[in-house]
Amino acid sequence: MKIQGFILILLFVSCANKTIKSNAPMVSIYRNDQVVSNKWKLSDKHSPDIYFENLKPNETKKVTFKTNKEEVSYNVSDKDVFDFSIEYKGQKYKQRIVGEVLKKRANFTKEYQLGKHENIDVSIPEVYELVNVAIAISKYGKMKEGLVVKDSKYYKRVIKWFEKYSDHKFVKEINTLLEADTWSYFNVKMNGHAFIFENGKIARNPFFGSTGFMNNNILAPYMNLMQDFSDKSSFQKFYKDETPFYDSQIRYFSFNIGLKDMMKWLKRNFPGKGSYDYTHVIFSPLVGSNQSLINFEDNGFKELQPHVNYPHNYLYDNLRKKGIRETAINSYRGTIVFTELNHGFADLVSEKYKKRIVKATKDKENWLKPEMQNFYKGIKVFNEYMNWALVSLRLADLTKGKEQKELLRQVNHTMVEKRGFYKFEKLIKYLVPLYKKNKNKKTVAQLYPDIVKWFEKN
Repeated sequence: MKIQGFILILLFVSCANKTIKSNAPMVSIYRNDQVVSNKWKLSDKHSPDIYFENLKPNETKKVTFKTNKEEVSYNVSDKDVFDFSIEYKGQKYKQRIVGEVLKKRANFTKEYQLGKHENIDVSIPEVYELVNVAIAISKYGKMKEGLVVKDSKYYKRVIKWFEKYSDHKFVKEINTLLEADTWSYFNVKMNGHAFIFENGKIARNPFFGSTGFMNNNILAPYMNLMQDFSDKSSFQKFYKDETPFYDSQIRYFSFNIGLKDMMKWLKRNFPGKGSYDYTHVIFSPLVGSNQSLINFEDNGFKELQPHVNYPHNYLYDNLRKKGIRETAINSYRGTIVFTELNHGFADLVSEKYKKRIVKATKDKENWLKPEMQNFYKGIKVFNEYMNWALVSLRLADLTKGKEQKELLRQVNHTMVEKRGFYKFEKLIKYLVPLYKKNKNKKTVAQLYPDIVKWFEKN
């Protein structure tokens, strides 16, 4: 498919001084004078709180935020961004209206599907890395612990090249999005794959409208700023210079951690689940301990797309000192990808037992530490326990004796001590023997009735 490079026009209306007042914590939103919602809640958890107005091509809509005292209206077109504040009880709550012509999340043409069936690819997409560079040099990226890998030689090269551009408008807008909502990081980072470079110009990826968790592409309004940042920082030259380094990490992912064996293991233990045609592992050397997964289906084609971090070699030196073989270490390093891939299979099985699972884990304080409870709600508690339990089961297949004992201990330590999943070690003591006993008789999916019963009893 041939698409023409183009520059999108972005309209930012900075209304830093525009503030309307309210005597209530709820405000109303109107579209072309018709009410959309009477329950837009003022919250300092999102600053700014973003409202997306979805549009048709060349369409403009009047969007009004109305309190019980005042109102503010804007004529919103594609890629418009309007900022204002609502004052309630002496506090100003930042708001943002974004206009976007929604694109199809996935457009899997015959051209796209060609040569991808049953394949697993690994890549560091160019615009994706540009976005990660902007995150790394942003104020939030520098401050937030674990968001960016800062103790690598690559990070030092990034800082040396790009630090002088940390005040660029694109970096500041990325910083605003990151500060607005902790979880917006994933939508910002992941949507980097929804753009490509074409003849030096940033364009929308013809095959993806959004590669984040939302239908809206959170980066779409900032395309011209992204382009300007790329041009002024000579990003494409940096990316080209770093290609040998990128290729070395891609090769490790592709050939050393057993990606194909992971998929075989999952398909064997969860037969009929997932049935993905193609797997595309996307990562950046800059990403800290942050993984996510998205899947797409279009035109009879299903893609599994894990967004992961790189398992840096030095992080596993403690295992080498304990005499663990490099092949076993490689299997353990692959956990970064495996814990995302398996969500695409195991989560589908747990849905069958959702009511029982949610009831069994409703007292979350018994299952995980307080700071994790807001994110892991409902069935997610069980799914994350099983996510890492599958890591232990796969390691039980790949290792023996001393190595198996040590690697399972490492997984237990990660889940219990670091992440606060209190009963994980107890689960593994039950599940690994059950799995070994039934290995040639039952798949992991067939063990779920027993596993769910364990959660109900514990």
